[in-house]
Amino acid sequence: MSERIVRLVASSVAFASLIVVVPAHAQQPEYAAQCNDWQGRHFSPQARIDGCTAAIGAGKHNLKDLASAYINRGLAWRAKGDLDRAIADYTAAIRFAPTDAVAYSNRGLAWRDKGDLDRAIADYSEAIRLDPKYVNAYYNRGIAYQHNGDLDGAIADYTEMVRLDPNEVRAYFNRAFAWRAKGDLDHVIADYTEAIQRGLDANIGAAYTNRGLAYTAKGDLDRAMADYNEAIRLEPEFASAHYIRGNAWAAKGDLDRAIADYDQAIRLDPKKARPYYFRGLTWVRKSDLQKALADLTRFSELAPDDSDGREAIAFVKKALNAR
Repeated sequence: MSERIVRLVASSVAFASLIVVVPAHAQQPEYAAQCNDWQGRHFSPQARIDGCTAAIGAGKHNLKDLASAYINRGLAWRAKGDLDRAIADYTAAIRFAPTDAVAYSNRGLAWRDKGDLDRAIADYSEAIRLDPKYVNAYYNRGIAYQHNGDLDGAIADYTEMVRLDPNEVRAYFNRAFAWRAKGDLDHVIADYTEAIQRGLDANIGAAYTNRGLAYTAKGDLDRAMADYNEAIRLEPEFASAHYIRGNAWAAKGDLDRAIADYDQAIRLDPKKARPYYFRGLTWVRKSDLQKALADLTRFSELAPDDSDGREAIAFVKKALNAR
């Protein structure tokens, strides 16, 4: 079973009336600091909004600087979950500086968060037209294409990311997901292999684990097991690698080792549902139906909408009643 291991002009004359020149002594530096903290490392979203609002109200000579204040306030609105205000601010930024790709890309993110993938794609495409080397715009458009079911479009965008930056780990991972959705396991393996060989160790455990899943899907359990072992050697606390390796042990018929891996996965992440499910199924194979029922019940508590748990519980209860 697969595991998802898975983030600026109408003319200056037209807007001149909106720009008020304020004497230097009237400026408040703390507002600038708040507004410029676009990553939110030092100030809360509301403090950033207040700072940008003050900066916008104070007026600026440079239209691009004014547009940047709108962009930064849009980021803060998005952080607060107010997507409509974020979009309004990005749109204002575009009016002041329509050749800056950042506003389009950020507005695309807000449209994506609202579920409007067509508008998101249109904004990402404009960002790319304005800046053909804008890697994040390709990444975001690729995700939108993928969610829209356009796997070829997504693969093309991730491929362009790799061309622009061969060490872009996100591109290899996301392109592998798209290849997997197309059923092309050889390309999946190739992308994870490339990520591993380039030493992109930020997600190295996931790369080995996901490549192992591709080998499993191809029926090559020995290579899959080697990848799961390496993932766990590199990241011993990676819960998903333990339970996925447990599945491989179960497939090989080594139920005790499978249970040991499920135990470890549950110890590392007790709120993760799937290890309980698979451990429950393994207890069924070992004829320990009481332990199976306990695990499957816990799985259903953690994943109440998953019908697999209900069906397995019904099977185990029927077997217990037949005894």
